[in-house]
Amino acid sequence: MEFKIGQTVEVRLERPKPTTHRGVIRYIGPVAVPGQEGIEFVGIELPTATGKNDGSAQGERYFKCAPMHGLFVGSDKVTKIIEQPRPAAPKAAPPKPTASSARSRPSSVSGAPQPPSRPARLSAIGTSKSSTLQSRLSAAAKSPANGAPPSRSPSTTSRTSATSAAPSRRLSTVASSQPSTAARPARKPSVSSATSAEPRAAPPTPTARAPTERTRQIPEAEYRRLQKQQEDTTELEAEVLKLRSENEKVKSICAKLEAKCQQNRDIISGLREEVAKISQLEAEKEKLERTIQERDDLLELATIDKEMAEEQKEQVEAELESERAVIEELRLELEIKQEETSFIDDDMPEEEKLAVMLRKAQSERDRYREGLVRLRDISKEQVKDLEARNRELEAQAAHVETVEADLAAANANVVRLDGFVADLREQLDTNNEMEEMNEELIEKTQNLEDSIASLQLERKELSMMIEVSNETINDYAEHADELEAELEMRDAQLADVSRQRDATLDEMTELQGLLSKYQTAAMEMQAQIRELQADKATTEEEVKDVTGRFNEVMDLQRRLRNAGIKDTNRQIDSSLQQLAAREAQEQLAMVKHYLTESAYTDFHSSAVQAYFRVKSVSFKADLTASVFRRTTTDPFGTEKGPEQVLDALVRHDVIGHFEYIHTYAEHIWAAMASCSLEEFTKAGQLYQEFESVLRTVEGCMGALKRDELNLKDSLDSARGSYNVLGAIYRSNGYLSNARPDSTIILHSSIIRSSLDRVRSVFDAVKTFVSRVEPVYEDVEDHVDLGAFMEPAQTVTETLNVITKFGTVLQALQKDNLYPNLPDGIKGLVEISESLDRFANKANENAVAFIRLVLGKLAKEPEAVDATLMSGHLETLFPRDMLGKLNEFLQDARSRIGQWNEHASVPNNCLEVQLQPAPWVVKAQQIEAEKKQSIDTEKKLHAMTSELQSALLQVRERQETIETKELEIEHLRARNQESAVKAGTIEALQAELNKAHSERKAYRAEIETLQAEITRLEREGVQRIEDTPQGAQAAPQPTRERSETIESPQSKTSGAFVTLVNALKEENKWLRRRQREERLTADLDAVFTKARSERAARVKADARRKQALAAEMLEMAFTSNLRDVRGSAIRPLEISNEGFAVDAKTKGSVASKSRRGKGRSGAAPLTLKTDEMKLVYLDDVSFVDLSPVADEFAVEVLEY
Repeated sequence: MEFKIGQTVEVRLERPKPTTHRGVIRYIGPVAVPGQEGIEFVGIELPTATGKNDGSAQGERYFKCAPMHGLFVGSDKVTKIIEQPRPAAPKAAPPKPTASSARSRPSSVSGAPQPPSRPARLSAIGTSKSSTLQSRLSAAAKSPANGAPPSRSPSTTSRTSATSAAPSRRLSTVASSQPSTAARPARKPSVSSATSAEPRAAPPTPTARAPTERTRQIPEAEYRRLQKQQEDTTELEAEVLKLRSENEKVKSICAKLEAKCQQNRDIISGLREEVAKISQLEAEKEKLERTIQERDDLLELATIDKEMAEEQKEQVEAELESERAVIEELRLELEIKQEETSFIDDDMPEEEKLAVMLRKAQSERDRYREGLVRLRDISKEQVKDLEARNRELEAQAAHVETVEADLAAANANVVRLDGFVADLREQLDTNNEMEEMNEELIEKTQNLEDSIASLQLERKELSMMIEVSNETINDYAEHADELEAELEMRDAQLADVSRQRDATLDEMTELQGLLSKYQTAAMEMQAQIRELQADKATTEEEVKDVTGRFNEVMDLQRRLRNAGIKDTNRQIDSSLQQLAAREAQEQLAMVKHYLTESAYTDFHSSAVQAYFRVKSVSFKADLTASVFRRTTTDPFGTEKGPEQVLDALVRHDVIGHFEYIHTYAEHIWAAMASCSLEEFTKAGQLYQEFESVLRTVEGCMGALKRDELNLKDSLDSARGSYNVLGAIYRSNGYLSNARPDSTIILHSSIIRSSLDRVRSVFDAVKTFVSRVEPVYEDVEDHVDLGAFMEPAQTVTETLNVITKFGTVLQALQKDNLYPNLPDGIKGLVEISESLDRFANKANENAVAFIRLVLGKLAKEPEAVDATLMSGHLETLFPRDMLGKLNEFLQDARSRIGQWNEHASVPNNCLEVQLQPAPWVVKAQQIEAEKKQSIDTEKKLHAMTSELQSALLQVRERQETIETKELEIEHLRARNQESAVKAGTIEALQAELNKAHSERKAYRAEIETLQAEITRLEREGVQRIEDTPQGAQAAPQPTRERSETIESPQSKTSGAFVTLVNALKEENKWLRRRQREERLTADLDAVFTKARSERAARVKADARRKQALAAEMLEMAFTSNLRDVRGSAIRPLEISNEGFAVDAKTKGSVASKSRRGKGRSGAAPLTLKTDEMKLVYLDDVSFVDLSPVADEFAVEVLEY
């Protein structure tokens, strides 16, 4: 992109966050930033304080702006150019030149004879100084061979067109007195406008000038009046230019304000988008944080599971290692046993066998001893547990009666409270339903209040819109009446102007007739002057008479020119009034669509103004081109010199560019009238570009009205405006695609205008070559112009074909049709672009050729010949280029002819899909919004009535709710009291259930113990009866201890201790089993199978241990007991069934049992040993204890 100071651009910055800025370029170039050397920066002035500086960086100022309104960015950060810099305000035109800018006229005054000489040639190209111009006018007169007396040559006088009393400039030349046989006849002087912006001097005569009396015929009063009038006109023009500049400034300020408003709207919309994005990002952030938190929790759980699994793995591995070690020990022991067993065989001697078996028995004996020691320790613990359990059972038995009374009272209270709890639950359910109903009503009430508030706001807005709409309708109705009245007045003025124009045309016709007569008379006078100069016999009085007549003719020409300028001004003014009337009619049609004030203001400020601007550009460009054509009747006529050919060529080029502008502008406004509403609104951004083009066209039109046209400046301005419109057309696709029929007509018009420009170039080259007076005679025949003949003829033929094609397209467009070209519009576009480029190149080359030759004529007239001009033509217009042009034009002519024939067939045409105008669509939308507002108002009234009824219902429900709330509070208090009592009841019920279970357990245990005691008493009595009286214990074979007991002593045997330990162990396991049964009593339905299996296993374990203990005791008492001294001691025997006591013990137990039943049931079992004598048992080391050892080993492995 190409950047310029003053452009409005858009910048995109990515850090710290993506933002978009719009501002005006104030500086382009490098900036002293460390690390950014060699980078082109763009300094931008922002409309708001969102920048970073005040136009300075690193202490160096690059431009000046308000603080925080400046911003330096790299050129690559500029995304697009929004608006081009505004052109400078037009400067005040300089006043018209006075006497120095006037062109002198020839006047004949006789002079001294001169020697024969060749007439001089000077260029007459328009400059600001007329003194530098000379013309070629031969003034040599015929004289006899022997000489002639000196005669006076005619002199020239001149007057300006602006001030008729200005002093005239006189130039005199001395004519030759020699015979004029060697001199050529003089050309006619080139006469141009005396009021042109670039005055040209008339060719001086070779005779000397002399003051005449006619130059002082204008009175001094008339001179002062004209001078005062000129000063007033200059002041008025200065004031007009000042007002115009102020108007332009105001327009530029308004445009800047609109741009700033648009920029602020864009910034606000961008901020809203950023806020929405930020809220969305925050929601996503919260969602991600929740996801991360969940994943962290899952990770922690997984980590904990992993650690637990690792710990379990370590435990299992440790157990596995221990099991492996045990297995390894058992395996080694098994191997040892197998080896020992393998040593015993039938061949081994008896002694060795006996020794081996003895070692084996000793090892087994050691193992059994260890087992017995362990069983003894276990029996001690069981005895302690049984004693503690007995104490607990006694305390619980004493508490049972109290618990039973409390239980009966609690059952009665439970029955009473169950009904009360049922009532409370029903009330609680009712309360919950009322609360839900209350919440629903509150929510509905809130929703209704919100809807009421929103509807009230909408109602206020709609009422305001209706008021504004009514006021706007009334205002626009008044405005429409005013416009109609103004339209009628303008029609009347147009009628008057038309009548004045007809009268002026009649006067112009008469004046043109007079002008033709005076021109004929002037030509006759010039012929007479040449004859008089040839004869040199004209007297001074005749010269004065001829000069007076010539001055009268020039005055008549000035009046005719002024009349032509006035006619041009009238034509332009009348055309502009017609344009204003059309715009007023179209605006009136827009107003009739009942646009609201806001919508019409929006259109009026942007899109509609752009539409009327481009339409005005189209009309004024066409008007300017028509005025140029009308004032250029004979651009390459025979009466003008070669220097006028350049002006005529430039004039033709200006006309071509204004035709381009008219064509593009007409297509753009037609496309805007047919595009969609969004595209029409978007086209409002092109208002400034259209405004600059309109100023250019109006400037050229004003120069035409003032007759101060500068062709070069006009050409540059027209070319720039054409490029602007072309860029707008190419960069906005909706303008080029809206109307296909208009697009085809656009490119065909460009082709026609380009061909017309090429033809004017060829005509200008031919005319200029024919106008140049060469050094040698018949040089024109030597300049080869044959290469231009065939292309010029092809251009003319192609121009005729494209004109016919354009006429066909115009006729089809009137019928809303356009041709469906076989190759599409692409071929037409290629031809138009190629011809436009060649026309520009050909015009530049032709201008360069004419200026080269004219410059050579001004400096070295003798050097201009046919060879020079042919060389320049061959350089600028080579034959191969002309040949390619001819081929291209022939191909284009054939293709356009085919398209013309194709378009002439109706079946090859398509219908134009015309859409309603954007303002019509906007009006329809507003009408629909009005209807919707009316419907909304009706709905609002209905909803208001519904709301009132709903409010009444809500009030009634609120009263009901308040009553229910009081009841709920009362029930809530009662519910809290019931909850406290229910908690107490539940605790008592739990204690009662626990007491019942314990009571049952105690009774079962008591019955079991009573049965056991009865069985033991029965077995003990039976054993005592079976034992022989006075039996002596056999002496021990291995161990004897002779002790003499003098008195009976109370001693405890080891067997009894073992028995007590066994009973304690059994009691322990029984208590554990009962506790487990109580704990699992409520889960019978779920864990029936597991509980039964476990109970069976526990019972089996208890039986096994009991059997093991019985076997151990039976082994201990295998030998006979010694005699016990004293009758207090009764022997106690152990068997697999249990134990038995003597009759005394039985009696004591029975009496205790009866006392226990008399109190509250059977008392717990209490074991008490009688005094007995120590009994020494035989050594049982070699008794077979393998069954006991196996059972013991199994128990050890299980634990």
